[in-house]
Amino acid sequence: MGLLASRLGDTLSGHGCFPPHAICSSSTNVFVEGIGSARVGDCASVHCCGPSCHGSSVSSGSSTVYVNGQKMARLTDSIGCGSIIVSANSTVFIGG
Repeated sequence: MGLLASRLGDTLSGHGCFPPHAICSSSTNVFVEGIGSARVGDCASVHCCGPSCHGSSVSSGSSTVYVNGQKMARLTDSIGCGSIIVSANSTVFIGG
């Protein structure tokens, strides 16, 4: 069985003293449970630890399922800053 598909607004873990944050962009024409599906390259919202802030993007995804030519993001896939995807939809599983 695959991993749950990720979408716009799904939660990212945070890392070190940087708090959890969210996926902030997605496909505009492929949906999972009515919400845009997340892909490699979609943004991760800015999060801050004291005066230090950064944004990032989804950096890993399925090796077999693509949305708009990009790998589809799934629960536990990586974010470039060190976070991982920790929430996702509840019904759609993605392989690869």
